[in-house]
Amino acid sequence: MQKQATLSYAEQFKDSVISCSPFVLRSTGIIQTQTSLKVDTYSLACVPYQLSMARAILLGALSKEEIAFFQKFKSTLAGLSLTVQPANAREPAKIFCRCQISGLGMMKGRDHVGLVVCDFKPIPPSLETILGDHMMQLERLHAERKDLQGKLVPVNPE
Repeated sequence: MQKQATLSYAEQFKDSVISCSPFVLRSTGIIQTQTSLKVDTYSLACVPYQLSMARAILLGALSKEEIAFFQKFKSTLAGLSLTVQPANAREPAKIFCRCQISGLGMMKGRDHVGLVVCDFKPIPPSLETILGDHMMQLERLHAERKDLQGKLVPVNPE
């Protein structure tokens, strides 16, 4: 009997990107308003925009001058703090991610909205589990949709 190697969530979903919609935030339990990025001695209030197993793209209220100032911190280490409250937990939990800032810029078509790209060094196991569970849930929903697609479902009291 051969052992089947089980892939970790990070290996299995390494190319998947999750856009932080209300469904995703509710499913993962991420509290959007309690996210901060610590760069040098500065703390930036941010909002998750996209998450993956390798990086996070954050939105922040930054002017052009602030973006120009924070450009000097490109390729430096930073700390990302996420607050998560899963549906079955009473108290929220904090997840601290060590990351490297790989890009900063203004969002097209938006004044005073900056994008910060942070690469995880490495992804924290708790965040990997949260994102992996969400991706598995999406795969199950897609499979159920394929099974029920085109079938008539009677709506009656029984």
